[in-house]
Amino acid sequence: MVHSSLGDGYGLCQQMSLEGHMVTVYCQDETERKCYEGLIHKTDDWEGEASKSDFVIFDDNGHGDRAEKLRAKGIKVWGGGRLADRLESDRSFGMEVMARAGVPVPNVYQFKSGEEARSIVEKEFKDKDRCVIKLDDTHASKATSYVASDKADMLTRIENWMTTESDSVNLAGGGIIQEFIKGVEMSINGWFDGENFLYPYSAQMEDKKLLDGDGGPNTGCAQNIIKNLRPAHPKLAKMLLEPLVPMLRKGNFVGELDVNCIVDSDGKPYCLEFTPRMGYDSTSTWAIGLAGYGEAVARALGLKTCNDVEGCECPEGCRCLVCGSQRPAFWFLGAVRTYLPPYPFEAVDHKVTEAAYESIKGVEIKGWLEGSDKTKERIILVDAIMEKGKLLVGGTCGIPFLALGHGPDIDTMREDVYKHLHEVKVANLCFRTDLGKKAAKNWPKIEHLLR
Repeated sequence: MVHSSLGDGYGLCQQMSLEGHMVTVYCQDETERKCYEGLIHKTDDWEGEASKSDFVIFDDNGHGDRAEKLRAKGIKVWGGGRLADRLESDRSFGMEVMARAGVPVPNVYQFKSGEEARSIVEKEFKDKDRCVIKLDDTHASKATSYVASDKADMLTRIENWMTTESDSVNLAGGGIIQEFIKGVEMSINGWFDGENFLYPYSAQMEDKKLLDGDGGPNTGCAQNIIKNLRPAHPKLAKMLLEPLVPMLRKGNFVGELDVNCIVDSDGKPYCLEFTPRMGYDSTSTWAIGLAGYGEAVARALGLKTCNDVEGCECPEGCRCLVCGSQRPAFWFLGAVRTYLPPYPFEAVDHKVTEAAYESIKGVEIKGWLEGSDKTKERIILVDAIMEKGKLLVGGTCGIPFLALGHGPDIDTMREDVYKHLHEVKVANLCFRTDLGKKAAKNWPKIEHLLR
């Protein structure tokens, strides 16, 4: 069973269903609950369904008490938990955890109000200094971070949040202000089973802006590139993830952990923040380089090993995530998010948001239903419903699907992604066309950390 807050895990449900697993999903949000109608089995009784499932996946944080309750009953749970909740929602705590573990971080300042944030900027930064503000306001959506061009720009941003935009952001929720470090932004990801990280780690780069060339508003993730790492203990993991193991064990953390960082011009990484959950859209991308997402979770939870895979040469009891993968496990993996306007519009009043997306409800998604098995593996539906035998846009978030691909190098991977993307047609479909172009320049700058 998948326990979902906003339906973010629907695509993973599709991927696990195609792998042959029986999947049930519980979605808490009433609007997003409408999505995937006719495509997957749903339940309103998350606790009852969990008790009948081989394992439960929490696709988002904020439900740590529920996850811990299920674990206390002996139910196998992937993701979720009180530590995961705090690592994501309390940025100051996250930075303190990193500092105590000896993980390198930028200079960082904590604030508890708009006035305090403004005072920090005025006192700690010079006129031409750049800085980054990150809020703990979980209701602020995509407005939770801002990278300023200089001191005056940041002061203007804070002032606007405190006055004309006070209805959309609550600075009293606190947050942090970080020194801006110029460099290559990336992340390293690992799956933690409660005791140790499983093999392999992965390195990731993503483009968050809506438009080609990093133009337009922040979307969280417009496209991404992932690569599994062959070394069991690459340098970046030893610097940023493995020092956290004692803390993760103590906090009973079980799930996916991503550490976002900046690698400066000297090749030194600085940790920026945790993502202690699945990544959207990175986890769906990573899944095509694993032995199957459901299979990998079963191994991570100790329900299976990879020893029954034909040709497996791993030690007895090995639970690596890639043995048995249908594709070369160490190729580049990539994804592009498609969208329809008004995406990425999101109003404070959810009713306004719902009304805006009604305009795209019912647009037909052509080519997926009649497509090959490979098409269904590479086109991951998001805002989609089945109605009267047709696959339609559900009109909940404006993202019809993700297109996935892989290849031995970035250029080949890019071609594979767009080849599959064009197999499915949606009227007025939008997407970025520059997947991998920035990464091709930046990947050589961080390879020394991946060995």
